[in-house]
Amino acid sequence: MSTRWNHLKADADHAFRYGNYTEAELLWRRALAEAEKFEADDARLPLTIDKLCEVLCHQKKYQEAEPLLERGVKIREKSRTSSNEEI
Repeated sequence: MSTRWNHLKADADHAFRYGNYTEAELLWRRALAEAEKFEADDARLPLTIDKLCEVLCHQKKYQEAEPLLERGVKIREKSRTSSNEEI
């Protein structure tokens, strides 16, 4: 498990919890860059995308959030399809 990603997640969650959305966005973007290096089926990538979208929506940056949300949905759909094929 990526220690860097864990630290970024913890710091981003802390910033978000205290309403520092600009800092949370920056940290989630860094975490996303880390998560994109993981295996294709790693659950941290869609989690990171969801959290970044949440921060963007709190800042009313809906146009930035929309393509990320769509990407998260595609990742989850692909994951479900792969899981179903294994059964």
